[in-house]
Amino acid sequence: MFGIVRTHLSHLRVVQRSWEPISATGSLQIQQVRWRKRRTDPKAKSKIGKVREPTPWDPWERAFLVEKIPHYNSTMNAVRRLFNAELERKKDETAEGLSSVEQEREEEEEFRQLLKWNEQENAKINARRKEKLAAKAKENEEENLQRLLRKEEQEAEETERMRQLVLQEQEASKTFITMESMEAAINEALDNPKNYNFLMKKSGEPILPEDTAWEGFKQRTVKAKDEELVEGDGDHIKSAEN
Repeated sequence: MFGIVRTHLSHLRVVQRSWEPISATGSLQIQQVRWRKRRTDPKAKSKIGKVREPTPWDPWERAFLVEKIPHYNSTMNAVRRLFNAELERKKDETAEGLSSVEQEREEEEEFRQLLKWNEQENAKINARRKEKLAAKAKENEEENLQRLLRKEEQEAEETERMRQLVLQEQEASKTFITMESMEAAINEALDNPKNYNFLMKKSGEPILPEDTAWEGFKQRTVKAKDEELVEGDGDHIKSAEN
């Protein structure tokens, strides 16, 4: 029993020392083919502070691969699907009992009918589009004509307004004081002095002197008073009748 335990212990010592390049157990020597570091061994001095630089990659090659690899994969997948579908059509028959050749003929006929229907629909839509464009062109033409007419009317109104303004200025120019009529105007002003002063009542009614220069304002004030008197007399007559 003791001999068996001693044999196992010697085996354990061999396993423990097997990580070293050369181990010796008595008269038996063991040499490892490949030596590996233990997990607890420190980092090599030549590796301390080393930062691995990434492997350089050509930018043109990277862009080329990024662009072409998806295109290649999609093309190959499409070819595989096409071959598989073709193989399935050749192997199997349809549920109606038709062969793949007859099924292809029916599909081609259906495709031709759909193509014909599509052309007819396109022709209808094209006709409606032409009608719509013609109506739109006619509407635009009418709008342009109306715009031109309005512009002509505005130009005529502006011309008439300018003509009236010129006539007013010509009429007003008759009263302008010129170098020839300056002496007569001075004598007229000296002979007929005008008073620009006026008073205001608490009610807001102005009091103008007899020789006031505000003739137009005086006339409007007198006219307003007359209208108020007429309205007051009318109200008094109505109340008397009632």
